[in-house]
Amino acid sequence: MRFQRVLPLLLAGVLLLTLFCLPAEAGGGGCPMCKAAANSLGEDGQRALNYGIVMMMIPVALVFGTFGYLLFKRRQAAQRT
Repeated sequence: MRFQRVLPLLLAGVLLLTLFCLPAEAGGGGCPMCKAAANSLGEDGQRALNYGIVMMMIPVALVFGTFGYLLFKRRQAAQRT
């Protein structure tokens, strides 16, 4: 039972440690290239790029929303008992 309470904290700690250990330059190089590519596109291309970005955000929002909903329901059930 105690292991079930410690496991999420352990996983969160490992995730944060991994994120802080990654070099900042690894992900930052794409921003200027993406901006230059977006500026060279026409208005239709920029609209398509924005639409693509929104489409990539939908699955992430669904995953986090589902996780939050399940966590909320689990906590409600635990408070009732």
